[in-house]
Amino acid sequence: MKRFFNFFVGFIMILIFLMVGVYFFTQFSDEPSESVGAIEVVEEEIEVSEVAYYTPVKEEVDFNQNGPWRNSLEIATSEDGIDFSPQTLLVEKAGVPSMTQVQDGRLILVFQWFPDSEWFDFPALMISEDAGNTWTDPEPMKLVGYPEDWAVPFDPALVTLPDGRVCMYFTVNPKKFSGSTDTYISSAISDDGLTYVYEPGIRFEDTDEDLTRDSTVIYFDERFHIFSPAHSEDGVMNHGVSENGIDFTVEEDITEGESLIWLGNVTTSSTGMRFYGFTKGEIAWADSEDGFIWTQEQRVNLIGADPAVIQLEDGSYLAVVIKFAKKL
Repeated sequence: MKRFFNFFVGFIMILIFLMVGVYFFTQFSDEPSESVGAIEVVEEEIEVSEVAYYTPVKEEVDFNQNGPWRNSLEIATSEDGIDFSPQTLLVEKAGVPSMTQVQDGRLILVFQWFPDSEWFDFPALMISEDAGNTWTDPEPMKLVGYPEDWAVPFDPALVTLPDGRVCMYFTVNPKKFSGSTDTYISSAISDDGLTYVYEPGIRFEDTDEDLTRDSTVIYFDERFHIFSPAHSEDGVMNHGVSENGIDFTVEEDITEGESLIWLGNVTTSSTGMRFYGFTKGEIAWADSEDGFIWTQEQRVNLIGADPAVIQLEDGSYLAVVIKFAKKL
């Protein structure tokens, strides 16, 4: 009995010692258990779409058939925006270009790209640090937060914001199949011009029953102007104005261009704005002092369609145009 009593007392002493040790450890440890729980909570709150880049699903395409993947982009320069140098090849399997010059002097070119990979028909970027003389190889844009179950964004358009960031506007199709006409203009924002964070919501959608796509945007006189061609009628362009680049008010359609296809890009000029579009396979332009009233179109010596033309810091112009391939 005495041996059992001694064993019982020893067991109780060991148990008390362990309980006291656990108490002091939890009170004075440098890594309290509460911090571990906090980390677990933070990890559970992180959404994959907030940290992962959007990656499209590879499409099976017959590149031996006619399609935009057979077209290319050509580049040319001009001192006055009217008389351009001969066009030279810039990139193959590409279309729908747009350019902007950021505050550090770099040129950013975005376009719809058609490589034989999962990035087929996805916006790609090229960078120039010498006013367009040389360019980096095409790279797919890095897009964060874009819904994975939507069709890929298309018809990209760039604008440099007053604070130095870059905004990319593009056409959105919430339905996966590309034949849907349920489209509108949305946007993504970037601090460096390379990685873009999707901004949910509709930036611009014309009130008519026409398609809203192929936009171009300019920040002019402390306001944003967005333009989108009326695809049902040549010579007509939808127009919107915004103070913040997010909420656009639909304005009256622009109808000055009799035969001008308002499919292209807007830039600055000596008189205000200049829109470069095309007509009958030739690039043409129209000027405006305010974005509401435009001159009749004037042709330039560029062949192609959907031009991206910008005025550089030195006043000269750089143009990138679609060169259509001969149909098979």
